[in-house]
Amino acid sequence: GWIIIRDTVPLIESARALTTRLKWDARVIEIESDSDQRLLICQKPFFKRQAN
Repeated sequence: GWIIIRDTVPLIESARALTTRLKWDARVIEIESDSDQRLLICQKPFFKRQAN
């Protein structure tokens, strides 16, 4: 699954730290029109369970 969050820099950095602890891929992107906000894009990796 994917999560996209747009908010202020401190909140985005806190959310990014949390998602990395959950082993999600996380990227922070600067928004050109607003220097006080960032975009956080997170993806939960897909793990396929192996058959016994």
